[in-house]
Amino acid sequence: MGEQDAAGGPELPLPQTGEAPVPLGPQQAPSGGAGGGLEDIAFDSEGVQKVIDRLEDIRERLMDAQRDADGLGRVQAPSDPASSSYADTAGKGARAYQACVRKEVAALQELIDEAREMKAERERHEDEVARSLEGQA
Repeated sequence: MGEQDAAGGPELPLPQTGEAPVPLGPQQAPSGGAGGGLEDIAFDSEGVQKVIDRLEDIRERLMDAQRDADGLGRVQAPSDPASSSYADTAGKGARAYQACVRKEVAALQELIDEAREMKAERERHEDEVARSLEGQA
């Protein structure tokens, strides 16, 4: 038997035991594809550069959105009180949005800087491995 929904609507079917998704651990993850439709990225210097490029693209789009919203903070309040309150609200909203976007851009910049450091470390490691292999050949 099903159960009635909270609003008193028709009975809802109960899920069958074999149908519920089971969380997968790392050793059980399906192979052959990346999760969520995202491209699988190798963690070599080229793969890290792809991550940097994506983060920089997101940062640029946020900065564009911030510039586009800049005019909202400059809405001039007309003389009548009703319209003036709308202009004040628009200004407050624009300032809050700008502050939020600034924080997001700063956080993205930190991630980009960390990824660049990771890339430099990976390149140093790849160079060390290449040099050690040359000595063995």
